Amino acid sequence: MDSSNEEAVKILKQALTEMIAHVPVEEAIADFPPDMINRKPNCSDHSCFDLLDHIRRSIDDILNYIKNPDYTKIIWPDDYWPDHEATPAIWKETVSRVKNQLAELEELLDLEQEKLFEELENQPGTDHTLFREIILIISHNSYHIGQFVIQRKMLDIWK
Repeated sequence: MDSSNEEAVKILKQALTEMIAHVPVEEAIADFPPDMINRKPNCSDHSCFDLLDHIRRSIDDILNYIKNPDYTKIIWPDDYWPDHEATPAIWKETVSRVKNQLAELEELLDLEQEKLFEELENQPGTDHTLFREIILIISHNSYHIGQFVIQRKMLDIWK
């Protein structure tokens, strides 16, 4: 086993789930008041639910891209953003799905560690690697988690 792949996987897993350069998803969503999930600050087009569900949908799309040889591109922006408000039950389900996705990504990194920098088997001819896709998720999540925290601050529901 290549020790550089092992170290890269360790860093990627930390960036997905721990506080390195940003607040982790787990902390951003902690103790979120159910009556605020659909509230939008005056300067925002999105609620905290919108942001969280967008993260979920984006990770779903990338996981599908990684794993499915018959992957079909989804439509931007329609398929990436919710078109409805959430109930507390939908919020809880979305939170659970995001947590499960992050765990699935960690598992995938462990299983595919030796192929981290190889072209994805299900996407031949793209030069896309698992490393690239995980970095894409980390970058995307960081951006929207930052928005999420700022919105919580604007709504006066952050620590």
